[in-house]
Amino acid sequence: MWLIVVDELGNEELSVKYPIPRNGRAWHFFVDLNHDEQMEILGFENHSTLYYPGTSQIHIFDQNGNVTHSFDGASDDIWEHWEHAVSDINSDGIDEIIASNCGDNKVYILNHNLSVLESAPLDGNVQLVCDINGDSSNEIVLLDDRGNLKVFPNF
Repeated sequence: MWLIVVDELGNEELSVKYPIPRNGRAWHFFVDLNHDEQMEILGFENHSTLYYPGTSQIHIFDQNGNVTHSFDGASDDIWEHWEHAVSDINSDGIDEIIASNCGDNKVYILNHNLSVLESAPLDGNVQLVCDINGDSSNEIVLLDDRGNLKVFPNF
């Protein structure tokens, strides 16, 4: 697995090879979690027992490709995958990562250093975080395996 960043002309800006295990899948987003006007790269690493064993993780990379923080999810499940949203869910001016991993049926609220602020055993994967009912507070919307949407006003 690789993290590869190219500019608008297709020129390589950054290339980082994931450490062992290098199998599975990964995807990345540019975010400014702590609002310091410096973009971080938020990476999600997924594995499965059948073909790609390992621990599913979330990483924050700096602009040089160094991993500054990591969070371990479930390991060796049938198929582990992260679903997530980024939002200032606690109104502190810094974004949090709201993530679920089907390997452990939990939803995590992680700060900009990937420390767990809160977690709960909830059945479903994060779809979005927003103020659905107009009360100036964000709700977490999950989608369960049966196709039901669940809304959580707070943790």
